[in-house]
Amino acid sequence: MTMNYYCLIFAILLSFPCAYGDLKPKFYEAKCPRVEDAIANAVATAEKNNPGICAGVIRLHFHDCFVNGCDGSVLLDNPNSEKTSDDNIGLRGFNVIEAAKIAAEKSCGKPSPPLVSCADVLAYAARDCVNILGGFTYEVVAGRFDSKVSRKEDTTGNLPAANFTFEELKDNFAKKKLSAVDLVALTGAHSIGVAHCLSFKERFTNVKTSEIDPTYADSLREKCKNGDFVIVSQDHVTSNRLDVQWYKNENQNKVLFLSDWVLRTDSASQSLMNNFAGLNRNLPPQFIKWEPAFIDAMQKMGKIPGGPGEIRKVCNAVN
Repeated sequence: MTMNYYCLIFAILLSFPCAYGDLKPKFYEAKCPRVEDAIANAVATAEKNNPGICAGVIRLHFHDCFVNGCDGSVLLDNPNSEKTSDDNIGLRGFNVIEAAKIAAEKSCGKPSPPLVSCADVLAYAARDCVNILGGFTYEVVAGRFDSKVSRKEDTTGNLPAANFTFEELKDNFAKKKLSAVDLVALTGAHSIGVAHCLSFKERFTNVKTSEIDPTYADSLREKCKNGDFVIVSQDHVTSNRLDVQWYKNENQNKVLFLSDWVLRTDSASQSLMNNFAGLNRNLPPQFIKWEPAFIDAMQKMGKIPGGPGEIRKVCNAVN
């Protein structure tokens, strides 16, 4: 008998939570073949009605996976949940995931108990947002369970900070079994989305700590003069397009975060960023293009395991 069979027996007879599942491509195809299409349609509608929300969904997936694995814990509401952490200020896209979850279960005939985990919905939705904003896609494995726990304190040390050094970033990613190449590739997602002035003001108030283009610094000072919670586009050129523009901006010292800029303090990282930006061809062929490297990193990140869990009826509350 398989591990999944024993998990099912324990869940039904003993009310024990299931352990993290075996992730597989096309996980729902036999049970509910329209799940992925239903989620994709819900996400497309959300982005059409609220342009830019897809950037929030991709960030949401990252923040979910980096804290105790891809288990949907970031979606839970409680007074001390992950979403209340200072590290998660500005997270958005929760309503998109709820709408996609409803669409997914509806496509399955609204089964009871529910069939599609919120963690899987989030992983699919992030992939669909990459397709919408970047024009490329990738296969998502599924079979995740939803965590029954979400703690504010768990974000500390798990999420990379905006003022991390390169070594701190590399160590943070290594703890998730992600490489320095994955770090550089995933940071390209800063070509979309926005940030509060509070998270990057050191870049233009203390210019001795990092290099920044003077004109760009002046523009940030002007935008942020009205307070720490003014929002600024992370990519001042193609703000709602997932592309390699961020790497070109980085080469010109026109990036927001100190943790963005420090990638250039490592020679291998700098060479890789120049490669992604189309400025050199000195790396192996498999890394010449940013898209394959980004896809590989997203797929690896999506496999960071969570703990025991359930399949939630709604994404912001345990059953």
